[in-house]
Amino acid sequence: MTWLQRNRPNEVVTASNEDLDRTADASPDLEQTLILTSRRDLFKKALEELPLPYREILILREMEELSYKAIAQVADIPLGTVMSRLARARKQLQCHVLGMASKEVRR
Repeated sequence: MTWLQRNRPNEVVTASNEDLDRTADASPDLEQTLILTSRRDLFKKALEELPLPYREILILREMEELSYKAIAQVADIPLGTVMSRLARARKQLQCHVLGMASKEVRR
């Protein structure tokens, strides 16, 4: 069982609504609200598509802000594995987001 399964069994962690909403003006118009919602949904879906070992490492580093050493301890894997999984996770997330975004543009 991974850290992610033990600590967040039925949810996918994404950037919080507060974090995303801070980028908008104090009084966002409908278009800005729709764009933020679309981006949040796109990111959430792309994150859900990552394999669990990659998703776990990405969440621990980017959202929980753990050091590589702390991630290695939490996930019980070597430091080199943390670094390689994180690099692969970022690359796959980028590919998923870009692929989904290009599909949205074509619609």
